[in-house]
Amino acid sequence: VGAKVANLVLSVTFGKDAGMVVDTHVHRVARRLGWSDGNVPEKTRKDLEQFMSSEIREHVTIRLIAFGQEICRPQYPKCDSCPVAREQLCPTYARRLHGGREPLTGTFFPSLRPSPKSRKRIFIEIDDA
Repeated sequence: VGAKVANLVLSVTFGKDAGMVVDTHVHRVARRLGWSDGNVPEKTRKDLEQFMSSEIREHVTIRLIAFGQEICRPQYPKCDSCPVAREQLCPTYARRLHGGREPLTGTFFPSLRPSPKSRKRIFIEIDDA
């Protein structure tokens, strides 16, 4: 059993915090938002756990999976309807707008990885409508 399944079973079945559950959707979204630069889910898990409290990990995982399935898809992401891109908080979208280069204007930020002491929070709400 891999780390993802082990963490999922411990979290859901036994109510224990065994760490962040990182599937392909969480891994992709975290990389696109600049929260992780890891090439493997285990590295992404460690990066996310540095700034995400254990109380919200399960909830955030569920939201990021849905977000990755519906909006931030692997092929043809729906950037035009993405609330993160709309608020100019997605470095990947910013690079797409500027032909693959970092934007020169300071509107977009190249990395959104919050520091552990940061109080700024980003909320992603997914409308089913």
